[in-house]
Amino acid sequence: MHSGIAYAVGTLLCWVGIGEVLIAVYRLAQSIVPPRGTDPRDARKRSLTSAVIAAASLLVSIPLLRGHEGGTVFVPVIWLVMPFAGWLGVVTGGIAVFKVLKLPFAGRSEQASLAKSAAGYAVLCALGAWFFRRDPSNVISLLRGVIPLTITSAGAILALALAATLAMALSAAFAKTRGVSKAVVTQLALLVGSVVFGLPFAWLVITSLKEDEDMSSPNGIVWVPKVTEQVPYMSKDNPLLEGSYNGQTIQANIITRNTDGTVLVNITKPGGVAGRSFTAPLSSFKEVPKMVNLVWSTYQGQQVKALVADNLPDGKDLLRILSPSSLKDTEFKALPSESEKIRHVGLK
Repeated sequence: MHSGIAYAVGTLLCWVGIGEVLIAVYRLAQSIVPPRGTDPRDARKRSLTSAVIAAASLLVSIPLLRGHEGGTVFVPVIWLVMPFAGWLGVVTGGIAVFKVLKLPFAGRSEQASLAKSAAGYAVLCALGAWFFRRDPSNVISLLRGVIPLTITSAGAILALALAATLAMALSAAFAKTRGVSKAVVTQLALLVGSVVFGLPFAWLVITSLKEDEDMSSPNGIVWVPKVTEQVPYMSKDNPLLEGSYNGQTIQANIITRNTDGTVLVNITKPGGVAGRSFTAPLSSFKEVPKMVNLVWSTYQGQQVKALVADNLPDGKDLLRILSPSSLKDTEFKALPSESEKIRHVGLK
């Protein structure tokens, strides 16, 4: 099997397994504390069905994901890049397969409904495949990745998800047992269940507020964003210039100084024109302070607080000491690995 297809199938089975684990826990809670009108034996049967599907899905996904590990514990993720017809075929086909897999475990009354539903989705899948094949330029690209987790982070997320699922089931059961209206029961279940489904959204929001070093941490998911402390600094050797480009105020770094008094600069801000280069008279710019990182480092066996004055061509940083006062303004070179950024909780 092609590695991309194997990874996609493994990822799908992994997520199906995770979902079925939560469904199994929900049904198990219903069998222990059954809401009014729920048959405990039926709830136990459904819980066992979900548990079997979860175990099978997760076990089958392991060999398909082998070689793509993202750490001790990881969650695989994929994204398909394709036209609408492709999405129609993939989504409806996946739903049809899922319903067919449910057939052996469903009751007689439910089997007929599942079969009809699966057939309907299969027709939509075939329709999407037909439209997709009509255009020879249509292609499907697969983006692969993983969410690395530590055992502690994975355990905490799993415990929270299981607790939220149990709370959702028990709140519905107790509310019905006490004769609370159906609307209140529904709202209670939705409120508690939103914790589970809100976790991915919360992770996306938090990720958008992180600095680059927190995007992929060896310690797992970083839930509390931090920012590196910075200070303004006027650099003599590598000044930051402010000027105008096509009527827009920009900031730029000098690439080349020409003999005629002009400079070739590379724009750093704003983002819309960042990366562009142009030549202009040096007199048309003014020097402005650049924001540089603060770090902890070691100088002559003593810990010092310093600013990163420059990034040197040999890969080292030029550090300028701020404290202790006896070493203030002393400059020395150090590798980035020999310094630690000074960071605090905050948003970038």
